[in-house]
This record gives sequence, structure tokens and C-alpha cells, in this order.
Amino acid sequence: MKRSNWRTRLIQGVVLAAAVAVVFSLSRQREAGVPPGTAAPALALPTIDGGRLDLATLHGRPVVLNFFATWCPPCAAEMGELTAFQSAHPEVTVVGVALDSGSAAQVREFARRHGLNFKVVLADEGTAARYGVSVLPTTYVVQPDGRLGRSFVGPIVERTLVRATADLRPSCATGEAC
Repeated sequence: MKRSNWRTRLIQGVVLAAAVAVVFSLSRQREAGVPPGTAAPALALPTIDGGRLDLATLHGRPVVLNFFATWCPPCAAEMGELTAFQSAHPEVTVVGVALDSGSAAQVREFARRHGLNFKVVLADEGTAARYGVSVLPTTYVVQPDGRLGRSFVGPIVERTLVRATADLRPSCATGEAC
């Protein structure tokens, strides 16, 4: 009985330690691979609707780049947050960067199913490497001057995006367009 009790306590201790480690790692927002202040790497990719999006054409306005994959459950879970943010803040351009190896039709279906109201582009093989993306989802805020601002590894919520872009968005009080 003592031996069995010892094993049970050991297993409980290991499970508790693992749970604490997971909770701690999820509670911290880590930064992605490319440091803030660096010029955003070039991004000119096909959109799921047949067009093309070039990040350089968005110079002058804040951009949120969200790297995701259709097979990634945390990515799917955050889509509502990104959609809500885009609806509430049209002065910020949200771009979903699909790192799927599947077809454009598969990504289009994902976008339809989740009601995405922002542009979605299909990444090429080098996109993730240029942005230092090794974990999905990963989100970058690109400042109006084209430099990278904050980055977040793991699922993001709307209030985090609101805070991360607050000083980049025009202020209604200054008479700028809102």
C-alpha cells in the first residue's frame, strides 16, 4: 500500500508540475523572432480572392499581421477576436497570413466558416522564415512607418490588439479621420 501511495503521489506531483509549467507559459506573451524596430520584411502575396497584397502599399497605416494555419486549433479560436478588432478599428489593416500547404480553396473555406472580415494571403515557403515564425499563431503589429512594433506568440485577444495599436491609430480628438 505504501509503495502504491508513493507512486500515486509521484504521478500527481509530475502532473501538477506540468500543469503549472503550461499555465505559466500560456500566461506570458512571448515575442516572435524579428525584433521590434526592424523594418518589416517584404510581403507581397496572393490573396484568397485572387488578388495580390503588398505590405509596402499599406505604408502610412498600422497593420496587424496574423500568421495562422487552418489546421491549428488555437489559430481558429482567435479568429473571432481578430474579426471583432477589425470591425471596431477599420483604421488598422488586419491581414491573415495562411501558412497552409493546402489549396487556396481550403483557406477560403476556413475564412468563410469563421466569418473573416479582413484580407487573407497565402504565404510562400520563405514567409515564415523571414518573419521568424516558428509557433502558430504569431501576430505582428507593423507601425505606419513600416517598422515592426509589438509581436505576440500564441492566441491573441481583441483587448491586446487595442492596447498594442492605441498609439498608432489616429485620434478623433486631433481632428484626424477615425
